[in-house]
Amino acid sequence: MWHARLLRCLMMMMLFFITTTANDVNKSSEAKALLAWWPFADASHHCNWQGIDCNKEGCVIGIRLYDHYLGHRLESLNLSSFPNLVSLSIDRCSLEGSIPEDIGRLPVSLTNLTRLKYLHLDKNEFHGPIPASYGSMVNLRVLDLSTNKLNASIPKEIGNLQNLFSLNLGDNNFDGPIPSNFGNLILLDFLNLGKNSISGQIPLDIATLVSLNHLDLNHNSLVGLVHGNLARLGHLDVSSNQLSSNLSFQYPCNLRHLDLSMNHMTGALTTILVCKDLDYLDLHSNNFVGEQLDNLKFKYLKFINQSQNNNLTAIASSPFSVQDIDIGLPCNALNGQSTCKKHMPRNKLVHHLTIFLPIILGFCFLLLLYACYRKHNATEKKIQLETEKHGNVCSVLNYDGTIAYEDFITATEDFDLKYCIGTGGYGSVYEAKLPDGKTFALKKLHRFEAKQPAFDQSFKNEIQVLTNLRHKNIVKLYGFCLHNKCNFLVYEYIERGSLFCALSNTELAVEVDWMKRVNIIKDVAHALAYMHHDCSPPIVHRDISSNNILLNSEMKGFVADFGAARLIDPDSSNHTAIVGTLGYIAPELAYNMIVNEKCDVYSFGVVALETIGGKCPRDLLTSVNCRGIALEDILDKRLPYPTDRSLEKEITRVFDVAATCILTNPKCRPTMRNVTQILSRLGH
Repeated sequence: MWHARLLRCLMMMMLFFITTTANDVNKSSEAKALLAWWPFADASHHCNWQGIDCNKEGCVIGIRLYDHYLGHRLESLNLSSFPNLVSLSIDRCSLEGSIPEDIGRLPVSLTNLTRLKYLHLDKNEFHGPIPASYGSMVNLRVLDLSTNKLNASIPKEIGNLQNLFSLNLGDNNFDGPIPSNFGNLILLDFLNLGKNSISGQIPLDIATLVSLNHLDLNHNSLVGLVHGNLARLGHLDVSSNQLSSNLSFQYPCNLRHLDLSMNHMTGALTTILVCKDLDYLDLHSNNFVGEQLDNLKFKYLKFINQSQNNNLTAIASSPFSVQDIDIGLPCNALNGQSTCKKHMPRNKLVHHLTIFLPIILGFCFLLLLYACYRKHNATEKKIQLETEKHGNVCSVLNYDGTIAYEDFITATEDFDLKYCIGTGGYGSVYEAKLPDGKTFALKKLHRFEAKQPAFDQSFKNEIQVLTNLRHKNIVKLYGFCLHNKCNFLVYEYIERGSLFCALSNTELAVEVDWMKRVNIIKDVAHALAYMHHDCSPPIVHRDISSNNILLNSEMKGFVADFGAARLIDPDSSNHTAIVGTLGYIAPELAYNMIVNEKCDVYSFGVVALETIGGKCPRDLLTSVNCRGIALEDILDKRLPYPTDRSLEKEITRVFDVAATCILTNPKCRPTMRNVTQILSRLGH
């Protein structure tokens, strides 16, 4: 019996030894492969080198290099030495030669790149065709080979990459047609094939890709028509081709950028009128007929060019027509005469405006200064009178300056509990409806806490931070009262309460559907990005949680409760005591107590997961850290699983972003600006 046990122990030890040895050999081969060419190699472990990312096991998963001359040396890198590689980005490094095929080859052995998701080899000197073996990298999400010297036709095998989100082959020398099986790229959001020599027609399958938002085919040799389904996109550039026939855009049209210039397009322009959201429209050098477009029909339009359409006529005379604004119409046939003669009388008007307009504006500015001076003096006198009456007064920052202490005492019946709508760490929140119908939220410091220096500092800190914040997704501070009886803040009233309450109540949780939840996450991300990147100095909230996200009647999200917020001093170590809500606090604060923006990023990731999962953060973090977790295992079971493919895609991206936000290493987390850039592409 003991012989069998001994044998099992020996076998387990041998298996452990073999596995450990294999891992060590793999790591050693990775380091050796990098040493042959990596410009930032030194005596330290290769996972610590600049531009190299490793997983917990010490295997290379990311290689990033920009603006560093390499010449031919990529050929000395054995890419098959990195079986765990997820992201490869080598941009603007003057790489030459053909693209190495071992990126795409998938051998049976472990030395393959089956996990590769992001491949950037743009802005180099590669030539020759794309290896057909690239079509085997089925996990690729981003493929960027733009701005090289690649040639031949685009291999049809690229159509096998059904997980592609972004494909950029622009600015090369490709010829031949667009592969017809590109219609298989059902998740594709961005496609750039511009500045090549591609011929043939635009495949109808591309026009029906449901996820496609950005299509750039400019400067090619494409012929045929522009499919009406392309109006679904947000960005369409097919300029400098040989496209012909009439336009047939239909409602709904989502286009914001449309460039059809330098083609052979014909027919009337009336079909473009369904594209109400256009901000860029270039139609020059075509054969359009009929009446030109009036730019006043497009309220967001910033640029329009309809020139060099010799059969295009002016719109009916109007004092506000586009011909009077003179945008992009220097070479059209407008009423049979040159536009240069038409504008001669206007030169005299411009001359007079140049002389008198500065004088008028200067006089108006002086009047404005005088009015502000009078108003400032009146306000100072009013505050002085109120101070003598109450011992202190409300300093109302964004209101009319007339609300004093007694107004809120009357509205809340001396802060009666029936008006209390919430209780926080150092104060209670009351609803105060004034006689004029306006409703405010009052955060009143508890009587005991008001005497404590720490809570008093937190109260004043919230005033200091919110006084300088102006963002649509940050709860607005109207003013504050520092009174000898009690202290309170005056906020805008947010009707639906906290996100935590909405998710905790089954009936309310069902009302907050998937689209609303995605938009709430976006709202919070934009607010934090503003605080981190647009405020000087940056502001860290330090207590982002579902309790501190408020929802209005339209289910828009607002960041609230800045009592723990801190201004980041670039010349300070920014050490801090641990503050925040358990379950949302970044793990690094437990040992270094250094606060920075990445602490908020972690908390945001937890809130995002909680929003789509409807669970307490602890359960969610345990699930997300498990490998192979499926999306349906994370999502809130109280809502039906999203059947719409585009909605499922949006939720998946939110989940992916949130997962990167809660990484243990703060350096690996994205910034909130990165997060907003990713989430801003949702729904487009």
